Amino acid sequence: MAQTSVPRRYTGAVRTVSSSDGWKPTLDEYTLTQDQLARYKAGEKLEDILKGEKDVVLTKERYLDLKSRGVSDTKIAKDFNLKHIGELTQWKKDNFSPEEIEQLRMNTVLARRNGTVNKAALSTSNDAESKTTKSDLSNENKEISKELELLKRELVDAHKLVTEKEELLKDSVQENLRKDELIIKLQNQLDKSVELYETAMLDKEQLHKENTNLVNRVQTYEREIDNLQKRCDRYQSEYIELEDEVTGLRRFALTKLKKDVYPA
Repeated sequence: MAQTSVPRRYTGAVRTVSSSDGWKPTLDEYTLTQDQLARYKAGEKLEDILKGEKDVVLTKERYLDLKSRGVSDTKIAKDFNLKHIGELTQWKKDNFSPEEIEQLRMNTVLARRNGTVNKAALSTSNDAESKTTKSDLSNENKEISKELELLKRELVDAHKLVTEKEELLKDSVQENLRKDELIIKLQNQLDKSVELYETAMLDKEQLHKENTNLVNRVQTYEREIDNLQKRCDRYQSEYIELEDEVTGLRRFALTKLKKDVYPA
């Protein structure tokens, strides 16, 4: 097997060029999305991939994708040109529910505790992480401490929110109980009203029958009065006729008496 000789300038410790021209041997780190990573693996240049991506808007899906790959909130805020981590915290409150924020926090804590960051998604950055200096680690620890402090504040806020919701739930339960009692009371009143209404309808029907009977009796009495009035008129006529007859008889008797007493 042929041996290949390697020039000495390519062996030994890593050497960098002089920084007299202002250039510093720093490492630029990029966070790619799943689509960008697929384009990079397909052979597309990184410059072309990142071209026009500076103003990408942070969305809920992008944030969840980055967190699934173990990217810290500090780096996410930096990559999306947020002024400080507080803006990202406010963005999470606007786009996630308190339960989802708490679940994200628990996932982050568990991932850091168990070291179970998605290795498949981080395989492309393993080489860069192996070159991290102590200064970078110190800065990362400071960022982690800040993030933990923010997470503690978020936890306190979430706890307050849960407490407020529990109080609201208790008030709602009490209000529902009062409403149930009021409904039962109104139902009892309605039952009594229905019973009174049914009784009133029965009384009304009975009164209607009695009124009908009275009307019939009045009509009967009116007919009897008419009959009596007719009889009275007839008796009055007979009385007048009899009185005329009596008057004629009296005159006849008087005339006969005069003839008998005083004969001519």
